[in-house]
Amino acid sequence: MTWAGTESAQELQWQGQPEEDSKYRIFLDRGPEGVWLDLEEYLPGVLAVEIPAQYEPEVLKAQAVIARTYIRKQMKETKEGTLEIQESALDLDYPQLEQLRQKWGTEEFPTLYEKLEIAVKDTKGMVMTYEGDYIDPMFCRTSAGMTRRGDENHPYL
Repeated sequence: MTWAGTESAQELQWQGQPEEDSKYRIFLDRGPEGVWLDLEEYLPGVLAVEIPAQYEPEVLKAQAVIARTYIRKQMKETKEGTLEIQESALDLDYPQLEQLRQKWGTEEFPTLYEKLEIAVKDTKGMVMTYEGDYIDPMFCRTSAGMTRRGDENHPYL
């Protein structure tokens, strides 16, 4: 999946490239030991908190790209060359599976979680860039009819 366009004669594009497993990792630093999780495995949980799993598949895919872009941008800025980041540095919520079971109900849980996994799988490796750098993928669930204007730090808006 590729999307390209121009805004004020500037290039903005999606980049979708298959990535090797575990190239991008999140360290779940909750508790004494912590656990490493592949970014693609981490994303369904992030989506479950950011957007209702009942939304249409294309909306879930768009949110997966937004979340992946945000996380990879943070990884790039954390340490030059590193592809890992601690979860606590992301300022994202990541639920335990049991929390999602309680939220959605035992019967709905498998279907809804699978929708999120499919959205992540169908967009694997896709991120948004502007002039070769990750964009700042701002997201809000609701708006009062207006969004942020572009500025020198966000000319793609």
